[in-house]
Amino acid sequence: MKQFVKTPGGVDQYECNVKYIPGHNPDLVLRSGSEETARVDLTKYKTQEALHELFTTRGIARRPAAEGASHSEL
Repeated sequence: MKQFVKTPGGVDQYECNVKYIPGHNPDLVLRSGSEETARVDLTKYKTQEALHELFTTRGIARRPAAEGASHSEL
C-alpha cells in the first residue's frame, strides 16, 4: 500500500490529491464539493492491483499524462 501511495505508477495515475497526515492510517476520502461522502481504510488493500481496482470501482478517473486536477483526497 505504501508503494502505491509514494511511488510512480500508483496513486499518481488518478485524479486525486494526496494529503499526508503523520501518525494516521491512510484513508481514501471521497467528497462531493466540500462534503465527505465516503472514507475507505487503505490498509485493508494488500496489493497494488487491489488498490487500482478500488480506485476504478469508486469512479476515480485516471489522469492524462502530465495533468494534475482533483476531486478526491487520499
